[in-house]
Amino acid sequence: MRLSGEKLKSVRMQKNWSQEVLATASGLSLRTIQRIEKTGNASNESYLSLLAALDVPLSSITAQSTEVEANWSGEMIMKALAAVLLVKLIVVGMMVMNARFIDFINIPNVLFVVLFTLAMTLLSYDLDRLWAAMKGIRYIFTQDIIGGQAARQLAQTYQSQIQFCYGAGAIVFLIGCIAITQVASNQIDGFDKGAIAGFSVNLLPLLYATMISEGLLRPLKIKLLAADEADLQEQS
Repeated sequence: MRLSGEKLKSVRMQKNWSQEVLATASGLSLRTIQRIEKTGNASNESYLSLLAALDVPLSSITAQSTEVEANWSGEMIMKALAAVLLVKLIVVGMMVMNARFIDFINIPNVLFVVLFTLAMTLLSYDLDRLWAAMKGIRYIFTQDIIGGQAARQLAQTYQSQIQFCYGAGAIVFLIGCIAITQVASNQIDGFDKGAIAGFSVNLLPLLYATMISEGLLRPLKIKLLAADEADLQEQS
């Protein structure tokens, strides 16, 4: 969490305190007070000392973050990678147990779901929100996230993308159902093996939409909302 130098200066002036008085009350040096008011950078110890000296809530001197702040460590990244690999192994294992793995691969359908989701994000918001959502995928590799308005906004974007993903899957599924029905209606014997195979391929977009939504976007949304909730609790 980052301190706001402007807010600190405003609170100090409301009390009619000089920087020297605040330095004495907080036990910090005058140079430290000057640096904090100028840059907003303060250690946790300085933070607590200022809060105690000024006797104000945390939110009164906390900067309103315009970006999601996160810290990455080797341990966090390895844990996230292990979790991702475990999920992939489970999913691939289920595929292999039930059919050939190649039967689950359809590049055009993957591209449609992804591109439809990105296009709808751009249409619903703007290029900045789309770019933020794409960059935000990296947060899947950390647990140390500081929330705020930016986190809430990004979580909202991911929630919309979840809906867009399922929407893309539903569109392709319905188009495929109509096509299969039209083909079958022109055949005397009704559905044949080709129609059945076509119907199985028709389910793949829904599978891709579910994997992207539940395996990536929803965990990101939950992380960001949890970080935002923790941030609000700290400020209260």
